Amino acid sequence: MTESGQKKENNRSIAKRRIIGAVAILLVALGIVIMLLPTLSEFFINASHSKDISRYSENVGAIEDSEYEKIIEDARAYNRELFSRGIIREMSDDDMTEYMSRLNMLSGGMMGYIEIGKIGVRLPIYHDADAEILQKNIGHVEGTSLPVGMTPEDIAEGYGSHSMLSGHRGLPSARLFTDLDKLEIGDSFTLTIGTEVLVYRIDDIQTVLPEEVSSLIQIKEGEDRCTLMTCTPYGINTHRLLVSGVRNWENGNAEETGIPGGIYWYYFIAPVVTVILTLWLILLKRKRSDNR
Repeated sequence: MTESGQKKENNRSIAKRRIIGAVAILLVALGIVIMLLPTLSEFFINASHSKDISRYSENVGAIEDSEYEKIIEDARAYNRELFSRGIIREMSDDDMTEYMSRLNMLSGGMMGYIEIGKIGVRLPIYHDADAEILQKNIGHVEGTSLPVGMTPEDIAEGYGSHSMLSGHRGLPSARLFTDLDKLEIGDSFTLTIGTEVLVYRIDDIQTVLPEEVSSLIQIKEGEDRCTLMTCTPYGINTHRLLVSGVRNWENGNAEETGIPGGIYWYYFIAPVVTVILTLWLILLKRKRSDNR
């Protein structure tokens, strides 16, 4: 082969290696992106939660004191009436209209938010536990007490409250209640409703069949209770995990959760660093191959 032919052959070989290298980089990058999609999705969901909670806090602070007090009192009046009637298992259209109008400070359905320090979640709570709400948030189970709690005076008079909050686990896009099974008796969670922070100490954890749930959410006299519900076992979802807590009056209305505020940037930084390092190693290997 002539020198010119050899040169053309070498150029074709180099071009071929570069094409193969470029395709390999694209495939690796695509694979990494697909692998990290759940992490990236969770990052954006967390960012959305952080934004919703910040907006909620700002808007609550802008409500006139008289209007705010009326919203809270109307919610507690709803709970006192519900105590007399019992948990509503079949909600009529009128029941739903009344329910949706209570504790709706922002006219968007957001009641407040839940924080569970042990598993590191801060999640918005919305009216109704329908499928659309549960894809990204925690839903209040309609027919149970509103998660505003009761006053000590209400409790002393014999009233009770039992709210239920529902959340998915195992979704590829968000953690939500995925780690709820890590909670133990004695752990606590908090509900921030308006400007009040209600502390609940876990005293009961049960795994039951779906049809058994209704019998376990009765309202007891003189008790302020909140129950968290999710599906179990993980990925199978034949049963329901119920994590229930009573109001911790001894600690007042506030407790440090240990959850940092703002967007969780580490969900985004780790994937980006991984992609950059992988691509750098591929390019370095290709450059060495071309220099041979």
